[in-house]
Amino acid sequence: MAPAMRTHIVRPAIRRRLPGSLLSVVLLGPLIFFAPVQPAAGGDSAVLVIIGADDVSGAWSRERVADIFLGRMAAGEHWQPIDSSDEALRERFYQSVAGISANRARARWARLVFSARLAPPREKSPEAAISAVTSDPNAITYIYSNQMPKKAHVVLTLPDGKP
Repeated sequence: MAPAMRTHIVRPAIRRRLPGSLLSVVLLGPLIFFAPVQPAAGGDSAVLVIIGADDVSGAWSRERVADIFLGRMAAGEHWQPIDSSDEALRERFYQSVAGISANRARARWARLVFSARLAPPREKSPEAAISAVTSDPNAITYIYSNQMPKKAHVVLTLPDGKP
């Protein structure tokens, strides 16, 4: 008889906590979901895809840039993509260019590394990526427009983050 009383005592305690937890989820959930997000350092700037090569001939499109950064380069292309370590910039870039999240791009690269033995884009800070692009003509990266160096060439401009 004692075990039955023990379960009877536990159940009311759970029932008392459940409405409070449910109430907090119902009341605080929308506040968290609709909370304003602070923009990153270049949040309102356009995103530029830049290269260091002097020869910017050829058609540069979102699809071509997406192919380069997702490991689907055409035969004869020798670009070395550099991903940004700035999470907000990387997310904006992959959403704008490929329509996927940065995490999905990472997952794709994990599969490619395992199955095809390809090397994913190197991850560098925006400053280090700019330095790499200006010193290596095969490097390609993305930056905020307010970080544009003099020795690089813009091949694609992605819209700013404004609706």
